[in-house]
Amino acid sequence: MNTINPRPTLMNQKGLLIASFLVVIIIHHITYGLGTLVPTNISWLMTAMHDWGTHYLGWAFYKDEPWGFPLGNISRYYYPLGTNVGFTDSIPLFAIFFKLFKSILPSDFQYFGLWLFTCYLLTAYFTIRLLQLFKLHPYIIFIGVIFLTANPVLVYRGLHPALCAHWLIIASLYLYFSNPQSTNPRQLLKYQLILLLLAASINPYLWFMVLGFNIALPLKLAFFDKVLKKRSFYLYAAASITATIFCWYLIGMVTFSHQEDFAVQGAYGLYSLNLNSLYNATGFSTLLPAFKQVSWHQYEGFMYLGAGIMLLLPIALIYLVPRVTKKSDQPLKNRFFLRSTNTKLLPLLLLVLIISIFSITHIVSFNDKVLFKIPIPDKLAKLGEVFRASARCFWLPYYLILFTVIITLAKTTWSLLIRVVVLMLALGLQLYDTKFLLTYRNLSYGSYKTPLDDETWGALFDQFDKIEFYPPFASHQLTPMDYQYFCYLAVKKKKPINIGYVARANNTSMERYRDTLTSRLEEGKLDPKTLYISTSPHLKHFVLAVQTGACQVSTLNNYFYFYSRKGQTPKTSLLSGQLTVENKAKLDSVMQIMTKRVVFTKVIKPSFENAPKSITYYVTRANNGSQYLSTDGWAFIEATNNNKGDSTFIALSSDTSFYTSPANIIQRPDVTSHFKKEDLSDAGFESLSFFDNIPAGKYEMGLMIKNKAGKYYYQPVEKTISVGTADQSIPANQK
Repeated sequence: MNTINPRPTLMNQKGLLIASFLVVIIIHHITYGLGTLVPTNISWLMTAMHDWGTHYLGWAFYKDEPWGFPLGNISRYYYPLGTNVGFTDSIPLFAIFFKLFKSILPSDFQYFGLWLFTCYLLTAYFTIRLLQLFKLHPYIIFIGVIFLTANPVLVYRGLHPALCAHWLIIASLYLYFSNPQSTNPRQLLKYQLILLLLAASINPYLWFMVLGFNIALPLKLAFFDKVLKKRSFYLYAAASITATIFCWYLIGMVTFSHQEDFAVQGAYGLYSLNLNSLYNATGFSTLLPAFKQVSWHQYEGFMYLGAGIMLLLPIALIYLVPRVTKKSDQPLKNRFFLRSTNTKLLPLLLLVLIISIFSITHIVSFNDKVLFKIPIPDKLAKLGEVFRASARCFWLPYYLILFTVIITLAKTTWSLLIRVVVLMLALGLQLYDTKFLLTYRNLSYGSYKTPLDDETWGALFDQFDKIEFYPPFASHQLTPMDYQYFCYLAVKKKKPINIGYVARANNTSMERYRDTLTSRLEEGKLDPKTLYISTSPHLKHFVLAVQTGACQVSTLNNYFYFYSRKGQTPKTSLLSGQLTVENKAKLDSVMQIMTKRVVFTKVIKPSFENAPKSITYYVTRANNGSQYLSTDGWAFIEATNNNKGDSTFIALSSDTSFYTSPANIIQRPDVTSHFKKEDLSDAGFESLSFFDNIPAGKYEMGLMIKNKAGKYYYQPVEKTISVGTADQSIPANQK
């Protein structure tokens, strides 16, 4: 079945490959630009930000890491937890390979343009191989190559370069349809295992999809083709999983000492496949309107077929339907999927069915409506929470639709000329329909400079051993995705930095570090070798350090930076004498607030409007220092539907005394939606208050709310606060 149609043609095998290569060059140029292939061109990645910037930063930090084990570990990004080059979607397969040559690579080196080009090239190659199995005419194969390399899903998925390896799916289809009588079955299984390991070293989602073939192919060979012993099926499946775990262990995406939180609780069903996905171009079609979806998260289910394929689809379906005529036997033998051997398709069709259901999820949606929800077992939900962008898995059925349409049209009894003309007209319609999707990217070229004052920040970074933001691990500090600016400067200066974005992280370790950093800052214990950076909403954590003179503070680009007075004063800093008039006014305003000490005040205990549970609350954190109490969470009066105008206080009480301190209101619209109330957006609170006026001792912590009518409500929170004793941090995650 690997032989090509022997009929003479102007396009032989070599010509087909050359023509397809030229098509790939043209499509890549139209879609991304050939400038992306220049290794030192990082501008297109960093100016696009979002995922592209993350992928480049993961590689850039990884490149400068010393070799160690596991091979893919990164220590200076997402510091001090670190991460793995696989969790930044930086394509471990390429990252590890190119790191071998880091000593000769330029500083700004990227391989993502080459990767995208390689994905298009391999898509074309395996399309040729698959279509040749069905002995299609080279002209039709060439048209199929253009359809497949310019298909909307592949072009759209450029937003995640690692996920553009759709050739793995096509290659798996090629192995599935290969004739085990002419190709050694064990060779087929070996190649399929190689595809699985390649997928594992590229992206887990691709591995998950390819894994289905590592079950379907041996199942077909053992139980349908009967060219493999049945026990080999079970051994091969076990070997595939074992080999994957070993591969991920080498890279570091799986460890046995600690585990990243692979699952995101409640996420399965969020990124689901909408039932309108095959014809919904979400605004990328020239001919069809955008259709509504349940939520923006369903962008992961972009599966638009294109007008050309949709034109051919009903023709293919009509031709696939068996027609009972006196002369129907012979044509049926040539019909795709309608052969005497069609039972051998059952493993593949079963895989398609399972993966389609997994993609749609138990929350079935059509347009902007949820049609119904189906209860599912916890184990299935857990798997879905690991592969939460489940709609991506529909790529297998999607590609099967494309190939079925093309092969079926090619197998009609029409003359070659008519088949070629019909397919060419459909291709023209397809390219016209998707022209915006193909051309909408306008990528920049060259070196990269952040919107920040790179020179001054760089000089500051030079004088410290590490950079710590508060809050840590955040993607957005002052502006969306601004972590990329600072991470880029940090990687240029080879400094560890505690912000970033990773696909998976250890949430327990993150919380532990965040609590430790918060306590250290609120105690005024700044590391002399660390540059601290924060923004206005979080300056309260530096109040004690400022008030005791333990740190110096200044501002640059609307960010505030702090460093310990115990260390050497930076040679380059925007201190009071060097600040612009605007920055000096901003700093003076902030310093007035930071030097104002918020303290607990003794008051006469009000008369409370108490019920058994008058306040619904959640204390996220209560940091009990020797001089202060820092806390945050949310709270609202149980009986209220709207808390606009309510004030929240932190209260400390003993048998004889009652102290309160006002808390700052933090907007929490999620509380409103969770409790299905009219408006509880003002439920969030945070407070940093000092014990200046409180005698040493033990006090009961409580929350007090004064509503807009002037009535007081009080709720103990079952925490004992120590005043005038050794510091103690209380992780307060309880109601």
